[in-house]
Amino acid sequence: MVQDISGLGKPGDDSKLEMDNAKYQAWQAGFKAQEENLKTTLQTLTQKYSNSNSLYDNLVKVLSSTISSSLETAKSFLQG
Repeated sequence: MVQDISGLGKPGDDSKLEMDNAKYQAWQAGFKAQEENLKTTLQTLTQKYSNSNSLYDNLVKVLSSTISSSLETAKSFLQG
């Protein structure tokens, strides 16, 4: 972000940064491209998190079922 702003130039004597329309449009296009990159990255990370969370939930269900089944088997073995 700082590099994007530093490329705009330095302010004049009145501390105002002036630029022509073409320079502004080029800067804005680059800024919007960075915004899209960030959105894509966040979307990818969100999808990976969702997949990992789903995998974890499935693992918990399988392990819970296995533990319950083992408990029932042990109970029937000890009663018989």
